[in-house]
Amino acid sequence: MGKLSTVVKIAQHANEPMGCMVCGDAGVGKTTIAQALIQLFGTGESRRPGYYSHSVGSYYVRVPSPVSVGHLCSDMLRMLGDYSPDSGTVPRRTARLTRLIGEVRPYFIVLDEIQHLFREMAASKRPVVRDWLKNLVDQTAVPFVLVGNDHVREFLDEDGQSYRRFDTQIVVRTLNASIHEELEEFQKFVASYGQLINQQFCLDSEVDYKKKDFALALYSLTGGNLSAIRSAFQKALINSHLDGRLVGGNLSAVDFQGLHQDIYFSKYRVIENNPFEKRDRCIYDQIIAELEKGNAVC
Repeated sequence: MGKLSTVVKIAQHANEPMGCMVCGDAGVGKTTIAQALIQLFGTGESRRPGYYSHSVGSYYVRVPSPVSVGHLCSDMLRMLGDYSPDSGTVPRRTARLTRLIGEVRPYFIVLDEIQHLFREMAASKRPVVRDWLKNLVDQTAVPFVLVGNDHVREFLDEDGQSYRRFDTQIVVRTLNASIHEELEEFQKFVASYGQLINQQFCLDSEVDYKKKDFALALYSLTGGNLSAIRSAFQKALINSHLDGRLVGGNLSAVDFQGLHQDIYFSKYRVIENNPFEKRDRCIYDQIIAELEKGNAVC
């Protein structure tokens, strides 16, 4: 997150247009990171010539599937308030899009699930997509953040100029608690996320998120997958609410114990036994054993 925000800040003051790419497997938290970046930079006031004053800062665009350059261009025009986003040829729409971005001057633009733009296109037409992205970056001088899977890097690496526009590539991987040196960092993440949940829901939780045994139990349930970790907290909140405890401002370890039987976590969990009912040393030994056998998610 710190590296990504630094790249955006540098790009805003660079003489040459810059962009960056966030890539990784599904569910590792790419979209969450991009949305956190938008919240970090907030919004500012801007006025398009001849139009009303409105708030801008950064824009988030989720690329649909299937999609073409023309469809994506229309979606972005619609987002920027163009009165006829579907009219005109793709070059004319692109020209209007470039002008509007230049007038609004956002801090940056996030294009999430960008692989959809390449995936369903013949290899012979991929240069057209790369050129379209390069022209947007060059002509608007606004930083673009591309978010997608690892195949996006392959598409951009095929062209040297495209690679140069997005040469800062941040690869997001599953959080790993299995290595001794990284366990402390994983604990810090879990503690921070737990505190954030407490603040959002005004909880006075019984769960000590800073303890190693809770971090290990959560890792063995989720395999360190960020989406699975988020789902674990959400489901624990639901369990607490259904049992009538959440009203009193309380989230306990009991709410996490039942998650082991949830079929959603079957593809993530590292050990078969319920990790919230075992001592931390035993959990840690089992995780190490599974990693050595090559069975654990990491």
